[in-house]
Amino acid sequence: MKGWAHLLAAAPLTYGLAVGTGAPAWALAGGAASVLMDLDHLPDYVWWRGGWRGLADFFDSFHAHQVGRILIPLHSWELLPAALLGLGALGWPVWGLCLGAGWLYHLLWDLFTNPTTFRFYLFWYRARRGFLRSNLERSGAVRRP
Repeated sequence: MKGWAHLLAAAPLTYGLAVGTGAPAWALAGGAASVLMDLDHLPDYVWWRGGWRGLADFFDSFHAHQVGRILIPLHSWELLPAALLGLGALGWPVWGLCLGAGWLYHLLWDLFTNPTTFRFYLFWYRARRGFLRSNLERSGAVRRP
């Protein structure tokens, strides 16, 4: 999903969180979190490109499936249960629920709009394949569109 599409997709989440929580500032933070989660692509991009070539190139490179190494730790289903336990221990604060909703929303949008499978979003699955796109493509977790 391109950057502008993540921004558009975040609008209904932000609105829903604002209405549901009555906390528009935290709802905006949740919407922002759903977009900014893609910053975990940054180390993979910089390593592959050998430096920064701009925001447009950053999103275009991932959209075109050019980056060969895919670590992206925040794009991992395994972290959600840990986050839920942490939020529960903190008494379910509104800020945590909004940020967590942004995280989950991003993962779901990616799952349904990218040529990937559920297992692609499992950190251990990517790790077992060396975080290499070529290995993930061969395993069927990433498909060329």
